[in-house]
Amino acid sequence: MPSACAIRSSTIRRGPGLSSDAWTPYGTLAASLPAAGPGHRLAALDAPAAWLVMGAPNDAVWRADVEAALGAALPLQAGGVTTGVAARVFWLGPDRWLALDPAEPARLQSMAGAVETSDARFWLECSGQATAPALAALAGRDFGLTSFPPGTATGLRIGGTAVIVERRAGDVFVVAGPVSLAEHVAALLLRALADQPGGNPSTTAKT
Repeated sequence: MPSACAIRSSTIRRGPGLSSDAWTPYGTLAASLPAAGPGHRLAALDAPAAWLVMGAPNDAVWRADVEAALGAALPLQAGGVTTGVAARVFWLGPDRWLALDPAEPARLQSMAGAVETSDARFWLECSGQATAPALAALAGRDFGLTSFPPGTATGLRIGGTAVIVERRAGDVFVVAGPVSLAEHVAALLLRALADQPGGNPSTTAKT
């Protein structure tokens, strides 16, 4: 499970003899994260080791090998999330899963249908009582505890961007999406959170 921390960054060398600048997918919002206000907090997470796993779950031999490499069972129902000692596995479709922090990545790498995608997504943790209504406003769906309980994940669009939203606990959500659109999604989340009753507009970055 990724933990809230300073934004993962790398350096880009601008030219011979020139100093390097830190790069982050959150662009101008990097200095604003983590951002907190009444009823909400938005923080960047370290990108976990991530793998796209594709295969036939009714193939008992393949499934057993993959689950051993993951250290967690494959969820077989839409919206399902399973966990192991460290791994988390998201259902993406009847024959597709997103696996985080697998127990045996080297073993997984040797398997057909497994592709590492660790650098493909940003990860944000959004928490507090304003989070569910803010996500509902952005995505146009219900994030109540009954319809979207802890341990549930779904794919949807925020501002036209395809993301994965997981409810980790009552008021704790994780949002993941294409790293190239991290700043766009973070800005939309900050605005939606600030728009909730008691929200603080000062936490919303101006773009």
